[in-house]
Amino acid sequence: MIYEKTYNDIKVSIENLETQRKRDVLRLLYLLSLFIMRTRIVGGKDIKMRYSLWLKEHALKALIYYGITRGLFETYDYAPALSIWGSLTRFINTSNEAERDLAKLINNRLLQRLRLATPTYRYIFAYRLIDDEVEKLLTEMPEGIKRDVEEVFKCPFCGDWKNVYIKFECERHGSEKIIPILYCERCKKRIDKLPEFPEGGIDGILHPEDVEYEIEPVSIHEFMEEEYRD
Repeated sequence: MIYEKTYNDIKVSIENLETQRKRDVLRLLYLLSLFIMRTRIVGGKDIKMRYSLWLKEHALKALIYYGITRGLFETYDYAPALSIWGSLTRFINTSNEAERDLAKLINNRLLQRLRLATPTYRYIFAYRLIDDEVEKLLTEMPEGIKRDVEEVFKCPFCGDWKNVYIKFECERHGSEKIIPILYCERCKKRIDKLPEFPEGGIDGILHPEDVEYEIEPVSIHEFMEEEYRD
């Protein structure tokens, strides 16, 4: 009886997790489209054409981190990892789950990745959406997914997300250390550090948390019997 219940509960948990992961992949794809895709008029007529820009990986990692801290993603977490940040190597808060889904988008030919050399002879990646393939998915994407992303990245002053972008500022004059900020071009204001979020803004990616923890070995059979005992 215990193991029958255990199997059914685990099966439901796995199905729920897969559903959450699928939603997170869509949120990640739409987040990319907000900050990568642009619209222009072509042929001297009112014909709109969408196209993609390249987004460097440190900007993308900062956007993903910000989304995680604002509760956008259901299955993403972050942890300190050594990474190239601008022209420096430093510890940042990065998401392994997001990296997994980026690889999935690349394998499904929805995303391109380009390796670039930095002025200090290191390598970073940049990402660009494959326009034709992504356009169809964006058209069919549930509106609820789009609203989830837009709510997180919209400007709290004007209520619009279309004029919000990520930019970088030097920590101090002449420093190679760069700090990400979310900025609304219409309002001319930084929007990621607000009173309702006193814990910090998008630059929190540069401040890995020092969390204490303990490890204790657990038998899987003991855990299952304890967890699902009637």
